[in-house]
Amino acid sequence: MFLKNFKRNDFIIKYGDVGQEYFILDQGTVEVLVYKEGTDPSDPEIGKHLAFSKFLKENVGFGEIALLYN
Repeated sequence: MFLKNFKRNDFIIKYGDVGQEYFILDQGTVEVLVYKEGTDPSDPEIGKHLAFSKFLKENVGFGEIALLYN
């Protein structure tokens, strides 16, 4: 386990990338964007394929699906 710092508007995980890490949010808020199934990550109009978004707050873990399936 090690500390990683991110600035406002940094991408922590980008849609389409192969995930290899699990994150635990210590401070701040993270916005999660979930795209419709089958969305091409390189689509220049990817925003039109948004299924939903939500915000994660402190003390939440994320990235576990990548660890399970990748």
